[in-house]
Amino acid sequence: MPRVVGVLCLVLAVMATATAAVEAPRTPTELNWTSRPVLFSHQIHFGALGGDAATQCASCHHPVEGDIPYKTCATHDCHDNLDKRDTSPRSYYLAIHKNKKEKYWSCVSCHEQRAGEDVEAIKKMVGCNASVCHSF
Repeated sequence: MPRVVGVLCLVLAVMATATAAVEAPRTPTELNWTSRPVLFSHQIHFGALGGDAATQCASCHHPVEGDIPYKTCATHDCHDNLDKRDTSPRSYYLAIHKNKKEKYWSCVSCHEQRAGEDVEAIKKMVGCNASVCHSF
């Protein structure tokens, strides 16, 4: 009987872990709170970020009060201020566009790092009108 209980506990623990794991969307997510929407592909970015899934997710879904929320940036009480001129931590625009000198990464800061000094990569990955972000 103790053996059965042990196996049952193991099965329940594995099931709890499996259901608690967050799976990234397989289809592109439309970030449509900007004047020009962006289609974000988690699958493309996973390969570029390297490391394990938890590290990759935490690159963008940063810790809030010690926990990593897997929500969209514009979720209530996160980056839900949609005013492009807002400079507070709740600014949606800055969550996407701030430069690499800030505390947390943004789309633009990561792209700046990846592009380095390559002028063509900078145009493709960081430029507004001709970037891969806003051109679908």
